[in-house]
Formats: sequence, structure tokens, C-alpha cells
Amino acid sequence: MDTLQMLAEKAKELTDPSPAMRQLNAMKQSICRNSRLAIFSFYAFVECFVNSVGEDFACRNPGLPARDQELLRGSNKGSHLSTKQKIQKFAEIVRGDGSRPLILTDPKQRKEPFTSFVQHVKELRDAAAHYAKTKATIWLSPGDWLAPANQACDTCMEVARQFWHACYPERGMPDYLGWLETERHVKIAEDRLAAEHDDTWLQCVNAQT
Repeated sequence: MDTLQMLAEKAKELTDPSPAMRQLNAMKQSICRNSRLAIFSFYAFVECFVNSVGEDFACRNPGLPARDQELLRGSNKGSHLSTKQKIQKFAEIVRGDGSRPLILTDPKQRKEPFTSFVQHVKELRDAAAHYAKTKATIWLSPGDWLAPANQACDTCMEVARQFWHACYPERGMPDYLGWLETERHVKIAEDRLAAEHDDTWLQCVNAQT
């Protein structure tokens, strides 16, 4: 954000600052858009991960009671389970020791990172999807969008780790998801972004044609 401010100040010194300011405004809009998309994506990742754990356990244990099979597939007597209900119920069923390691449906007993997941990540995701005056505000500056996007990354990855550990306390983190290591996935994303903007290979192709 400091860089954008510096560029804006330099643009004002130009004889005609209009083209530079239009480009800066486009950059700001891109930051807001991509931050909203990041929040959507992190929340969707948790939803998909939780659903996959439930479906996997149901498929691997066909002898489970019909009631548990229904719950693990996201339904309760024909009604759809919310994500927070799934996290709580799936961990209880998969763990299999009769305990309830995670409580999300009671706000008084809910703990971090699940409080932030429900109260911040989900609220912003819902407001961005179908805005209403009673929901979280979405008219934010680039910096005010970027901060919750970064927080959504940390929160959702920690939710996934704690959910997995609640289901499988004796296992390590899932290797098929990079052990749910935030830094590992950030590095992969940075490398992919750098590769997308590296046109060295294209220059080599052009040189040979």
C-alpha cells in the first residue's frame, strides 16, 4: 500500500497525471477483487476439505449406521448441514471415541481459529456474495481488503489443521495437501506467479521460428 501511495504522489507531478492515475486505480481495483476472491477461495477450500474427509470416511466404512452415513454426506434428516455443523459432527464421528473435540455451534464454547472463521471469514464471504446493509461492509480500500485476505489464509489453514487433528489425532497432517503447511503453499503460489510472468521460454520459441 505504501508503494501505491508513492506512485500516486509521483503521478501528480506529471504534466498530465490522468493516464497514470487510471492505471493506479485499475491496480487498486485488482487488489480489492483478488482479495475478495482469496477470501472466497480459502473458505471454499475448508468446505471442500471437510466434505472430502466426511465422504472418504463414509466410503471406507460402509458398515456405519445409516444415521452416521447421512451426516457424513452433509445431511441431517433431509436438511443440509452448515459447514460449522459438519466440522463439529464429522470430527465426532470419525474420531470414534465418543468425545466431541470441536464445538462450533455454540458461540460461548467456540474457540480460535473457529471463532475467526465463522465471525470474520464467513461474514466477509457472505457479504461479498450477496451484499445487504445488515452484513459486513464490502466498501473497503485496497489495504483494508488485503489484510482480511491474509488473515483468511492463516485462519482457514489452521481450521483445516485442527479439524484433521480432531478427526485423526494419531496421524500426521495429510501429505496429499502438502501437510497443510501454509508457507509451503504460499511458496508454490509465488513460484507459479513468477513462472506466469516469465516470458523467457516464449522469447526462445520466437528466436527459433
